[in-house]
Amino acid sequence: MKIKTGKGSVTLVVLLAIWSVSAIASLPGLAVSPILGDLNKVFPKVTDLEIQMLTSLPSLLIIPFVLLSGKLSEGRDKLKILIVGLSIFFLSGVACLFARSATVGGQKFPVHWGGDCSSNYLSMSESLRGGLSLCLSGFGFWSHDISGFEGTAPDDVYKRWAAFGLLSTHSRLHGSNSYRVPWLFGEEAVDVVRKFTNLKCTLMPYLFSAAVETHNTGVPTMRAMVLEFPNDIPCADLDRQYMLGGDLLVAPVFTKEGDVDYYLPEGTWTSFLDNRVVEGGKWQHEVHDFMSLPLMARENSLIAIGADDQNVEYDFGKDLTLHLFALKDKASADIKDMYGNDMLKAWAQNQDGKVTLKFQGRAENLKVLLRNVQSVKDLSGATAEEHELGTLLHVNAGLEEVTFQF
Repeated sequence: MKIKTGKGSVTLVVLLAIWSVSAIASLPGLAVSPILGDLNKVFPKVTDLEIQMLTSLPSLLIIPFVLLSGKLSEGRDKLKILIVGLSIFFLSGVACLFARSATVGGQKFPVHWGGDCSSNYLSMSESLRGGLSLCLSGFGFWSHDISGFEGTAPDDVYKRWAAFGLLSTHSRLHGSNSYRVPWLFGEEAVDVVRKFTNLKCTLMPYLFSAAVETHNTGVPTMRAMVLEFPNDIPCADLDRQYMLGGDLLVAPVFTKEGDVDYYLPEGTWTSFLDNRVVEGGKWQHEVHDFMSLPLMARENSLIAIGADDQNVEYDFGKDLTLHLFALKDKASADIKDMYGNDMLKAWAQNQDGKVTLKFQGRAENLKVLLRNVQSVKDLSGATAEEHELGTLLHVNAGLEEVTFQF
């Protein structure tokens, strides 16, 4: 098969590949695996047939094909990032490609981000709209430049966008003509970034399990409301809120004053941050300070929360807590370890006030937090203690069945 390469492109690309591999050879030992390439304009176009070949090739054959074909799509694409990222994959077994453009089959190489947005609330909302559209188009993950890329955001925009960005699948602080470190935006910005970074670290068992589901099924981790609630008519055109995984609703705040309007589908919802219980099926209007936003857990959800708020990679099964929200019927959780392997499955069922919890897999010092449940009776298989958010159950070491009555 004849492959168009463009004059001189093969030599240039081969040299680039050699440089890339040598440059990143030591990175896995430094715990570096995500690589971002940019401004790669010099490579020739490929034909539609070549694109089809690329996306159907086994991974081991992608690099030599790319060396011959050059570019993945028109515009500033990411040949270098593909070469570097795949090189890291073969060296360390783990890699993340970070790109802002794509073509047919590009969803196989996550993650993508929204490009050069402006540093204001309008662009923040436009970024979310674009991300939800992308994730309705076959892509499973999405990121964006927290506080915008062009210009420098006011302190309030930075803080609002930081909360939103750290409740996206992938989070990054990145800009064009100024640093995006939080201490340049005031002490409260440091507090906001710290709080939501800590939160995201503890959410990793839930988020990573959702990411594995995305990998296996194609259902995006960041979901437009219409995807999760297709029969709820108001959800059809909602573009200022989203589901993060199947159980958490996020409504970013797009105002300095903290006013936010969002829609809750039918059911009982619980604020993950302050434990408020709200009945859905209607719009909500709230005012939030910079340390908060609507983060709502749906009824019958069992959300895995890790014990480490400083790292994203850790043993999810050690000191894990399952948060159980408004159990009216059945709830379940399928929790993966940080390598994507099955770690723990959990089930909860409420039959006329008698609750049964079952577990299968591995967990050390497992706990179940019954949100907004002040006490239980006839408890078997666990011990209970009061908790500011409800009742905390310490599950037996053998992970045998737990039963109790509300």
